[in-house]
Amino acid sequence: MVSELPEQLLEQARFLLTLEPNQANLRRAVSSAYYALFHLLIRATVLKWNEPLHQPRIARSFDHERMKKVSGATIKSIGPDIDPGDSNSIEVITRTELAKVAQAFIILQPGTMQTTTSKNRPTLPTPWHRSTGPILPSVHGR
Repeated sequence: MVSELPEQLLEQARFLLTLEPNQANLRRAVSSAYYALFHLLIRATVLKWNEPLHQPRIARSFDHERMKKVSGATIKSIGPDIDPGDSNSIEVITRTELAKVAQAFIILQPGTMQTTTSKNRPTLPTPWHRSTGPILPSVHGR
């Protein structure tokens, strides 16, 4: 059974960014975005398992802290300088996208990201990787 929870959580994050720009709404938006990514990564992994009966048990075995450590190790193994010179290379594209996902997972994790308000509009800081540009897509679609 495929859950639509990640999409629902991302939709919730987007909705929260349309509300009054205060710390409560911003923190809930970041939290919803984090849990969307967390559950999306779990779903993508579990669906690769051939035995559907084992999928729920495997899904419950995922741990936030362990996934954060693996994300950090992934970023470290890729290295800080991804050469986008050969942007048509599937390896460069894959490594770049993997680094973005790993960085987003770490940055969105509760207690990691500072939320701010700007001109009465909620904003989420967009972290930048020096060679790949913005790590997170615009959550509020603007």
